[in-house]
Amino acid sequence: MSNRIVKAMEDAAKKIGKSLAQDAGKAVKDFYHSAGTKLKTVAKNTAEADAKHKGALDDILNGAEKDAGKDLPHDPELPGQSLPGETGPKLAGADEGGQPSEGNGGCTTAGDPVDVISGQMIMSVVDLELPGLLPLVLGRSYASGYRHGQLFGPGWASTLDQRLRVDASGIHYAGEDAQLLRYPLAVPGSGPVLPAYGARRPLVRDEHTDEIRIEDPETGWTRHFAAADGAASPTRSLDRITDRNGNRIDFLRDESGLPTEIRHYGGYRVAVDVVHTAAGPRIEALRLLDGTWHGLGTTVLGCRYDIRGRLVEVKNSSGLAEVLAHDAADRITSWTDRNGFWYAYEYDADGRVGRGHGSDGVLATAFEYDDAARVTTVTDSLGRRTRYHYDEHRHLTEVVDPAGHTVHTEHDRYGQVRSVTDQLGRTTRYDHDAHGRVVRIDHADGAVTAAEYNRLGLPTEITMPGGATWRYEYDERGNRLAVTDPADATTRYAYDDAGRLGTVVDPAGRTTTVESNPAGLPLAVTDPLGHTTGYVRDPFGRITAQTDPLGAVTRYEWTVEGRPTRRVLPDGSHELRRYDAEGALVEHRDAAGGRTRYEVGCFGQTTARVDAAGRRWEYRYDSELRLVEVADPAGRSWHYRYDPAGNLESETDGNGRTVRYQHDAAGQLTKRTNGAGQSVAYEWDAAGRIVAQTTGAGARAEFRYDAVGNLVHSHNGEVVLEFTHDAAGRVLTEAADGLTLVNRYDEAGRRVERRTPGGTVTRWEHDANHQVTAVDTSGLRLLFGYSPAGHETVRAIGADLALTSIRDSRGRLTARQLRVAPGRKPVGGPTPLPERHWTYRADGAVTSQFDGDGVRHFELDPLGQVTASRSAEWTEEYSYDSTGNLLHAAPGEEPAADSSGDRTLDGMLLRRAGRCSYEYDEQGRLTRRRERTLSGQERSWQFRYDAHDRLTDARVPNGDRWHYVYDPLGRRTAKRLIGADGTVRGETRFCWDDQVLAEQGEHVVGRTTVTTRTWEYEPQSWAPVAQVERTRDADGTVTERHHAVVTDLVGTPTELVTADGTVVWQRTATLWGGTVRIAGDGSTDCPLRFPGQYHDDETGLHYNLHRYYDPQSARFTAPDPLGLAPAPNHYAYVTNPLDEIDPLGLAKKKNSGGGGGSGGGNSGGGTPSTPAPGSRAIQPRQPPPKGGLPGFPNARRVPPKTPVQRGGGLRPRWEDKNNIYEWDSQHGEIEMYDKQGKHLGAYDPNTGQPLKGPVKGRTCVK
Repeated sequence: MSNRIVKAMEDAAKKIGKSLAQDAGKAVKDFYHSAGTKLKTVAKNTAEADAKHKGALDDILNGAEKDAGKDLPHDPELPGQSLPGETGPKLAGADEGGQPSEGNGGCTTAGDPVDVISGQMIMSVVDLELPGLLPLVLGRSYASGYRHGQLFGPGWASTLDQRLRVDASGIHYAGEDAQLLRYPLAVPGSGPVLPAYGARRPLVRDEHTDEIRIEDPETGWTRHFAAADGAASPTRSLDRITDRNGNRIDFLRDESGLPTEIRHYGGYRVAVDVVHTAAGPRIEALRLLDGTWHGLGTTVLGCRYDIRGRLVEVKNSSGLAEVLAHDAADRITSWTDRNGFWYAYEYDADGRVGRGHGSDGVLATAFEYDDAARVTTVTDSLGRRTRYHYDEHRHLTEVVDPAGHTVHTEHDRYGQVRSVTDQLGRTTRYDHDAHGRVVRIDHADGAVTAAEYNRLGLPTEITMPGGATWRYEYDERGNRLAVTDPADATTRYAYDDAGRLGTVVDPAGRTTTVESNPAGLPLAVTDPLGHTTGYVRDPFGRITAQTDPLGAVTRYEWTVEGRPTRRVLPDGSHELRRYDAEGALVEHRDAAGGRTRYEVGCFGQTTARVDAAGRRWEYRYDSELRLVEVADPAGRSWHYRYDPAGNLESETDGNGRTVRYQHDAAGQLTKRTNGAGQSVAYEWDAAGRIVAQTTGAGARAEFRYDAVGNLVHSHNGEVVLEFTHDAAGRVLTEAADGLTLVNRYDEAGRRVERRTPGGTVTRWEHDANHQVTAVDTSGLRLLFGYSPAGHETVRAIGADLALTSIRDSRGRLTARQLRVAPGRKPVGGPTPLPERHWTYRADGAVTSQFDGDGVRHFELDPLGQVTASRSAEWTEEYSYDSTGNLLHAAPGEEPAADSSGDRTLDGMLLRRAGRCSYEYDEQGRLTRRRERTLSGQERSWQFRYDAHDRLTDARVPNGDRWHYVYDPLGRRTAKRLIGADGTVRGETRFCWDDQVLAEQGEHVVGRTTVTTRTWEYEPQSWAPVAQVERTRDADGTVTERHHAVVTDLVGTPTELVTADGTVVWQRTATLWGGTVRIAGDGSTDCPLRFPGQYHDDETGLHYNLHRYYDPQSARFTAPDPLGLAPAPNHYAYVTNPLDEIDPLGLAKKKNSGGGGGSGGGNSGGGTPSTPAPGSRAIQPRQPPPKGGLPGFPNARRVPPKTPVQRGGGLRPRWEDKNNIYEWDSQHGEIEMYDKQGKHLGAYDPNTGQPLKGPVKGRTCVK
């Protein structure tokens, strides 16, 4: 827990655009309130149910000021200067909207990148960012029409170039984002004034010192410009930046006014080297004074200029330079990156970019400007034309895409959005107060969000649609003291005098304490139980060592630019990453030495990946950098096609299966047609939520939501779902056809009780760290004990039994034993389990297991695939092809060994395995499986699917027919045995707890009893801990049996144990999940298999939520609905089932028990994202946050632009002054980009915590 907290606080401390203290507190608060928001994960199965184009609550947190209704006069251009203390060119452009006064951050761009309104080529770069409560960020911004560049040459503004010029006509601010703001001439002591255009940042002139201050209400930061030393100089350079807590950054200058050093309150020092050119002084280098290189420090930036003082080379830590070329007007005409790729610009007679083109024609773009009509037409490299209309203040009013669809936006003169109307005519309106803060949002569906603020512009009350209210308290400096959720649960925070977070008290009164360095970055976090995690940081503020409460140390090394290069685990094993000169990942070496290599093309796009086994995957793109083909090592290709609006139109896999998609004008999926010709049509409401799905066969599912966006009712002709929620949005009841699951929560939002339809009541208890300490099913009580690091060490089963666990320094399970209390013996049945031991390869893959049957050794290939499992009892052997398909399987003693032997594949389709043969439909779904017996007989299973690719009917060898029923969210709720006359002869009903199977009930016609099985799981997992059986006789008598569940490393049940230590059921399986034998007293059974799987006796298949898994063939029976996005083989289960799980039937994930991991080279970049078809936005995807992003409170909801991984609708989008945020509905994450569309990484939407590093070449629509 403490590690998650510190990462969230660290990121909160680094953020620009918000009060650090409030964000750090909010980040911790979000962790303590993460439990219980069940609806969002339920709704993920209906697809982005919380909706595109729904206005954003984040806008409320903007805090930008506006001129209170006054239309300031337009003043003439005023004198400026090019160097401190010297007379120079005028500061032109401050009296117009758009880029000149709002900077690069507010621009809409095309090409790479060009502001479509002003026609300027623009670029923004962060050269150095040092984290803290008040972060030190040194950046540069270029605009080809900016004529006031100084220290980095013509066209460049920068953090160090910020300055004011004071003259009779006013005060003129040259900002760091290539913007100019003109203020009225402020009289000392007269109060704040606002600029004629641009950001609503008040300027104040101190009556005592004549210091001029510009305040930024969005961040709480103030820029200070001290009085000029001499009357001859009307220019004031930036002197310091402060926050509301008194933290400061000082800019030291020499006698001529040139910068020499930046000093940060947290101890950072950055030296500024200046070179004198014929055109004046220029920044030559930035050095972090970290004590290295004999006191010279680490160089983070090196620059070279030509004779005219123009920036022509920029070097990073690679020693290689990005090269810039210029024309006679000092405009950049091309850049060439450190890998040799380039992009060039051509300017028209008016100085605007007319054309741009890159290496091999990439992003070739033409611009046509119609000043009279105020419209710019952009033609991309594929000939698609987009028209951008703008108003007299140079703000966009309409964007007409290549398909003719239009988004209308209304701004005020300062660029604040008043309304947005999407392509379908759905309008969201924003009301602002006199300071420009959003006080009301009228959403397109009629819902309303409202907010109130304090004098600092911080929200004190936010009322969501439906009336749920969040309340906030602050101290006089704006540090957030308390957050009260709609259920009246309050989390409180305390800070020191510098605004550093000191304590967090959750709604239950439990306290977490934080110790920080002077910059405000955590050095130690102590949880409510007194366990401390410590951190060591380098001079850049990055973590270089992390010590957990048990003393295990993990160490990290970084490049100068902040990319991880080495991680040393507590046992001494390590993994390495290597990057090219532009920062793209080119090699990853896992802890076992496995090497994955990447080849990188223009704009950082990955063009090939070679894995540790030497298998090569190639990626091809069109000239707009959209992925159009993926070629696997066997030479098969997956192709993607797009419609004129950029939506994915079709995808064709290596077997020729084509899935087609249709979208409406807003990019929402309206129809999906699979390879078998089955179609599903989708209907959306005004909030962008799915309200209906209709198949081509006429089957219809409908969805209804409350005002907040919670799903409250759904039906599909077979199942009716109904939900109720508390004020915080937690699911209180979920009823499927009247069978109701009921939840109860405590004051901290933790679930403490659940009642299933079968009558089983489970109660949970928690410790101060929110760890589950007890699970009570009324007939069985489990008690849990944990190490200080949070790993389970003991599980008491009743009064006489305990399951003990031992882990190594990396947290991997190395030993487990079921023990009976001294003097007690199990009552009948097998004896308690012998102790089990596991060993691991350096990358975390299991290499051996020891138990009562002896030692089982696992042989692994470089990818971590198991090639053999050997023991004295039996041996399994496997081989794989270049795409991970099994080519040969010898599963030892598996009774159903009909699939043993060599395998025949047709592309990715398995045609034969041993004595089994397989047939498929045009969608690639298994329709018939034949098994030839040793006696020469044949057994056959036949399967049928619906348009959602769900298995609906199976006919088994004895002639029985089984029908499978699903709820509107795609979860299987029943399976029925159908007689020859069409009547139901037997039925099993299923009850779900979100995505976890909670209960099954069995009834057979002719029997008078009904039996239910209920399961409880480890928190946040699919690993069961208890099974309860209840049998109800005809006379109402209920018999209960309670069993503890023992699982293997990944969470597959291996034993059922009674409270007295009797093992009543024990299952032994092959590597890929086939049953070898089941032992026990025969009194019970457990149908759970790999995590998330349920065994069907009638077919031998395992139901896996979104697909069915066949343990004999070790593959799914249908292709992955997510295509190639989760893995390069869309039929395979996982790479190594000893270390990985796929609980949803969609994508594998590492199991925490094994720890470590083979890496595979994907962290921080590497394999490109494949286009996700619109169908994947229906069931598998997670809905976006309704309204705002708690982790990024200054981000404002804006119209979406980027297709969902280049297809399937558009990504919900937010923006603030610095960045673009887009919703990744597959992973439930925020993808962050800068204003030029460059990817910055993936982040937690609730905490702002970084989850993944930037992917070189990944972009969004700007």
